[in-house]
Amino acid sequence: MSLSIEKILSVFIILLLSVLSGCAQLKKTGMKPQEELSIDDQISSYSISKTSNPYLSDPPKVPTQAAKDFGAALVYLKKGDLDQAQQYFEQLVKDYPNLSGAYLNLGIIYNEKEDPKAAIEWLRKGIEINPKNVELYNRLGVIYREQGEFKTSEKIYKQGLEVWQSYDKLYLNLGILYELYMGRMQEALSAYERYQSLQEEKDKKVSQWIADLRRRVKQ
Repeated sequence: MSLSIEKILSVFIILLLSVLSGCAQLKKTGMKPQEELSIDDQISSYSISKTSNPYLSDPPKVPTQAAKDFGAALVYLKKGDLDQAQQYFEQLVKDYPNLSGAYLNLGIIYNEKEDPKAAIEWLRKGIEINPKNVELYNRLGVIYREQGEFKTSEKIYKQGLEVWQSYDKLYLNLGILYELYMGRMQEALSAYERYQSLQEEKDKKVSQWIADLRRRVKQ
């Protein structure tokens, strides 16, 4: 049975409000306040305070028609119809140029179409439109890593953490970058530990990575 546009809209609004959310608070440690730490200090510390997503603290106003079109585009994207989804998102950019979500999804689509240059351009435009949308940094960092631009990838991940210091995906991808591509094992271990400290339930796979890295670092 096909979805009505009202159901698509309701699903989209739920996704929009929840996909990047993070509101739980952890107990503070005896270290100096988190806001005084640099990103490098945050990565190397043993625990981190979980803060709210800044993107959701001041969400952009989404016109009703834009929400409907965005929801429809997501349906095509989920079905794997990249061409149709691309048409919707490119029209959204023309009609509502201040909605960064369209730029994010165009970056995803063009990367799936093996056009990383265009994907990078869309993601960077999205950051210009709304630098609080941290998933833009995450996707952009991954693409730079895939292109072998490891230092740029590291820079982008850290820029994302400057925006939202407790976005777990950024720590996970930073750890992967350090371990597998840059050979910086101690920093990879610290990044994985930061990722785990932000989980409600520990990621078993990452726990194995941490145990392995601890053994390798001691050798």
